[in-house]
Amino acid sequence: MPRRPFAHAVLACATIVAVTALLTVAGPLSPPAGPVASTYKTLTEVEPRTPISLVNTPGDADSLFKITQPGSYYLTGNITGVSGKIGIEIATADVTLDLSGFTVRGVPGTLSGISTFILTGDLAIHNGIVADFGSRGVDAPAMRVALRDVAVRGNGISVTSSRTGASVGSGSRVTDCTFVGNGFSGLSTGSNSVVDRCTATGNAQDGFDVGSNCSISHCAASENGRSGFSGANNVAVTSCVANDNGTRGIHMGSLGVITACTAYQNGAEGIRPGSAGVVEGCSVNNNVAAGIYAVSDCLIRNNTCTDNGPANIQLVGSGNRVEGNNCVDGERGIWATVSDNLIIRNSCSSATVANWQLVAGNVVGPIVLAPGGGAVAGNTAPSSLTTTDPNANFTY
Repeated sequence: MPRRPFAHAVLACATIVAVTALLTVAGPLSPPAGPVASTYKTLTEVEPRTPISLVNTPGDADSLFKITQPGSYYLTGNITGVSGKIGIEIATADVTLDLSGFTVRGVPGTLSGISTFILTGDLAIHNGIVADFGSRGVDAPAMRVALRDVAVRGNGISVTSSRTGASVGSGSRVTDCTFVGNGFSGLSTGSNSVVDRCTATGNAQDGFDVGSNCSISHCAASENGRSGFSGANNVAVTSCVANDNGTRGIHMGSLGVITACTAYQNGAEGIRPGSAGVVEGCSVNNNVAAGIYAVSDCLIRNNTCTDNGPANIQLVGSGNRVEGNNCVDGERGIWATVSDNLIIRNSCSSATVANWQLVAGNVVGPIVLAPGGGAVAGNTAPSSLTTTDPNANFTY
């Protein structure tokens, strides 16, 4: 059977389709009437930011560089400070400063690394290192600051007061930053601030020192000269770690909430809430003083405390509710030096002085010495608790 006419028909159809598609896509070949207009973009449109330089941001008598207009600025290279001067002074509000992964580094005799004396407004600094300045690394104590991806290292060359890694104002947000080896605190914030995913190590005083109504989460503080975390009233601390600090691991003011944190090997108390504070779901181990030191009206619940100094949990005020904690080793399990506390559903073991040391006048669920049960191999076993009281405390 001949196939050539069919092949010719297919080839003709394909040619028609290709030509039609070409005409449709190509459009008219003649240019529009009139002069050809430029389609380029200005440098400002391509990069709508200003590079930090002696031309764009010249300094003055006490600053190497100075930002005087609101806007977005960025570094194009490392900056080395000059003795007697601030590295970058910000003399206006509403500034974003991108360090672009570079370092602003001080030399002996320098002032602060990045500093502003503006009393209101917003400032954002991110992505770089500020190191070795004689005063504060970042000094903006009165502004709302967004500080992100910044490592603030080694500030405080001379041993004098008020030398802080970063000092920021109320309403600030500090995330993914590192504060190392500063001569005062690592980070100091005003009230209503948020601190998340930050690290403070080897600072001469507190790792983190925050104002009232702040939130601290997923942060770590170690080997600081004073407390790992220190805060005013109404501060929430969540999922943080404080270890090997000179005094307390976590020390908050009244009405603070400390949850899911770890405090170990600190030079004083592991966790010290203020009055009416909450400590829940924490691990507190091997601290020199009490593991958890509660003043008054606190809720201390579901914590694990091991081998802490004079007591795993120490109550020095009234109105506390101590519930569901497990205390092992150390001198005392739970130690109440005053009356009118509620102590239920806790367990204590292996204290060297006393598992329970409670003055008269406390409300205490029965304390039961539970003998060890027999071996278990199977699906059932009898209880060895010797009580069914739901509020019983157990020694084991």
